[in-house]
Amino acid sequence: MANDIDLIGERTIISLAEVRDRYDPDNNGSFLAKIFALGDAEETVRYVSPYATGCEGGFVAVPEAGIAVLVCSPMGTTEWFYLGSTFYNTPEQAVGGTIPDSQVKPLDRADPLNFRARGEPLRYFFKGKSGGGFLISEEYNPDFFNKKVEIISPKGKVISLNDSPGVDSIVLDSGNNSRITLTDWGSQEAFWQALKMGGGILPPAALRIDTKGSQAYINRNSRTDILVKDGTELNVLNNSGGMQKWAPPEEEHYGNVNIQSKQRDVNIFTRSAGVTSNGRIFIECLNTEGKGQVIEIETHGTNGDCVIRIKSTGKLELQSVGNMDINCGEDLHIQAKNIDVNVTQATKVKSGNDISLKGANINLNPGSLTIAPVDITDSISHYGTSGVLAY
Repeated sequence: MANDIDLIGERTIISLAEVRDRYDPDNNGSFLAKIFALGDAEETVRYVSPYATGCEGGFVAVPEAGIAVLVCSPMGTTEWFYLGSTFYNTPEQAVGGTIPDSQVKPLDRADPLNFRARGEPLRYFFKGKSGGGFLISEEYNPDFFNKKVEIISPKGKVISLNDSPGVDSIVLDSGNNSRITLTDWGSQEAFWQALKMGGGILPPAALRIDTKGSQAYINRNSRTDILVKDGTELNVLNNSGGMQKWAPPEEEHYGNVNIQSKQRDVNIFTRSAGVTSNGRIFIECLNTEGKGQVIEIETHGTNGDCVIRIKSTGKLELQSVGNMDINCGEDLHIQAKNIDVNVTQATKVKSGNDISLKGANINLNPGSLTIAPVDITDSISHYGTSGVLAY
């Protein structure tokens, strides 16, 4: 030992050491370590990095207290410099006591999965002592293929760039049932097969936002567009029955689809140029066993100029299986070229004032009378009475 001490400065000495104290009043990364080549002597060790700059840039990872490190004292100086951390034996001063290497190997403490694929290290990582850090995985064997790059937080938040089969995506995961997934393209066959299966499997080249909590898309100064340029459908669904709504108890609204404009219009258009149909708009209550179904169109203005207007350049058809009631608070005006009324039972007309009939001829109970038949057609949407069943 004495010879090593006497030769400090005259030759380069490399030694194992144990980090004892990381307190550094000079803020330059130095730490106090027990130098094995010097016996029990403790020396200040200057931190060395693979990269440093004269400003903010640099790579800094000062080893933890209790870790076995490799240090050196170069020729021409009596100071000690850090070369790197080791996984040599079990640290004697580790927080929480030591764990025998026969139970948990040194590298297993840092990553217990590092040797699982082929018995050799195939995962490369930089992690803090709480588990957060950066991981590169190159794992493979006949049973699985796990190639990815991940940034992981101590509490399980993950940004993952994953090239593994069946995943092949970029994933942003909060660790709390909320994630954004952007998949790679894959093959055309896989795309169409996944698309037919709906929400169960995410198709290639797709974006999925899946959260347990609320989602908010806020545009403060411009326009929001949702466009299907040349694909398939645009679906907006609410399948909630309220059983797992993630909201305060007083917020009892669930299952609705709401479209509202505060300042101007709400527009629903179709510009279809199909072969057999150039666009249809359906508003339906689909449940054939439903009760109390209502489709209501209403205005609430009070100054008398509010209008509900239905126009057609062809026919206008109204049909009801039950009664059809018309209630007008003021005059009811009907204008037509001809009016045909066909009543299978009694016809009743009651007026609190005059009833006037005017025509070239007014016939009462004529021998024969031809009435034009009612011609109500029926159109069915592409989804029939089942609606959208993608999820």
